[in-house]
Amino acid sequence: MFKIVIGRQVTRRRRRGPACPQYTEEHRAILKARVEERLPIIEAQTGLKANGCTIRRMDTRWGSCNTRTHHINLSLMLADKPDKWLDYVIVHELAHTVVPNHGPEFKALMDRIIPDWRAIRKEMNGRTSANF
Repeated sequence: MFKIVIGRQVTRRRRRGPACPQYTEEHRAILKARVEERLPIIEAQTGLKANGCTIRRMDTRWGSCNTRTHHINLSLMLADKPDKWLDYVIVHELAHTVVPNHGPEFKALMDRIIPDWRAIRKEMNGRTSANF
């Protein structure tokens, strides 16, 4: 059974293709420079702090946060996206350093920092409803 599950996952992954295939090391350098500029500003404005930030190839997420170490990961797909998208993802992941889930406390924190975060998220995900 274990081999069958792995086999299905590998097949599914191959069908989707490689993560972020159009992004190059130049894109990584551009995003790194943007993050190095924006992250300290956002940390100062919010009082939230990451213990590190890594840019990764991710094809199903814009970012992630290790709630134990407070290390955030940002998707390379943000390289050519607007600053408001990058800022939203940074704030979203920083919010997880104090609230590990997406419950009411998380949403209230996001509302205080970025009042229109739901509209930005909707735009990013191409959604027609504000479900979260």
